[in-house]
Amino acid sequence: QEASRGKKRAVKVRTVGVENSHVETCISELFQGNMRSSVSASAKSKNQSVTLQPFSCIHLDVQNRHVASIQDALELYFGAEYLGESNSSCRSVAIDRLPKILVLHLKRFAFSRSTQTMSKIRKVVKYPTELELKDYFLTARYKKELKVESGLQRSRKLDESESESE
Repeated sequence: QEASRGKKRAVKVRTVGVENSHVETCISELFQGNMRSSVSASAKSKNQSVTLQPFSCIHLDVQNRHVASIQDALELYFGAEYLGESNSSCRSVAIDRLPKILVLHLKRFAFSRSTQTMSKIRKVVKYPTELELKDYFLTARYKKELKVESGLQRSRKLDESESESE
């Protein structure tokens, strides 16, 4: 599957269980979305390896001292990750399709190499009553799809209100 991104460069996209290779169930319909993972040789590199795969849960690291809220953990998860000793490669993930119900798993256990034991992370993690997903959490293709859907919903509401007023 070919995809273009940014400055009209071709990127080979591998799909793992995204299209018709899995059985659709009521559980997958509610809880399954798609995640786009891309790795490039550098932040400005034209060569990318892109994988699109299903997910049913986002595992959030709360051990990091900069994480005080769900929003902080999401920013850490979706932020660019530099790989290798020289930080020459860059890995990033973005949501390509949200599930109807998004499950966030807080990783509350840490392994201590020195004692060879697990310990519970008892830190307070704040969470909002409404979750706001930042633009860079979503792929450009999915943002366009959401804008089209929200436009269609607005036009349906207008049609319904016009027919009620007649």
